[in-house]
Amino acid sequence: MLVTYSVVLILSLLLLGTVLFAIIFGQLAAVQQQTSRYTTVMNLASHIASHREAFNRLIFTATTEEQRIQALSDINGAEARAKQELQRLETSYEISPEQYFLLRGIWNGLDFIAQQQSLVLQELPLDIAGFTRYYTIEMTYNYLDNYVYSRFLSSVVTQDAQAVQRMQSTI
Repeated sequence: MLVTYSVVLILSLLLLGTVLFAIIFGQLAAVQQQTSRYTTVMNLASHIASHREAFNRLIFTATTEEQRIQALSDINGAEARAKQELQRLETSYEISPEQYFLLRGIWNGLDFIAQQQSLVLQELPLDIAGFTRYYTIEMTYNYLDNYVYSRFLSSVVTQDAQAVQRMQSTI
């Protein structure tokens, strides 16, 4: 009888320990995913800033053919990396309509910049129309900064704060 009671008690403790560890590791995985999203958002912002810097370098300081080729390569690389980060952040409309539309806006902004940049590059050295187009691109970069830093990041933080509250109640 005492042996049976001891075996049942040990099995109960093992089962309880297993359940608690599963819950804790599930919560830790969720926190890790949230941290990964923050890193991805910051990487996206960094790649957009690199894209902007390379474009400005191409327009204003690249004087040799080698410098122009390097700047174009940097633009293309930064754009590709930014789009990879956007793909990592993809979310469906059903999960978060706000984030879905913010990401669409960022995609559209990058596409618009790419279209306008090709037109600006055809107008070098810049005339009045070229500077107008350049200014439009700069305004789009500002729009992307606002979308990434202010709107999208705050939406992610708000969503994650709600997830943390749910985790706390679960724990």
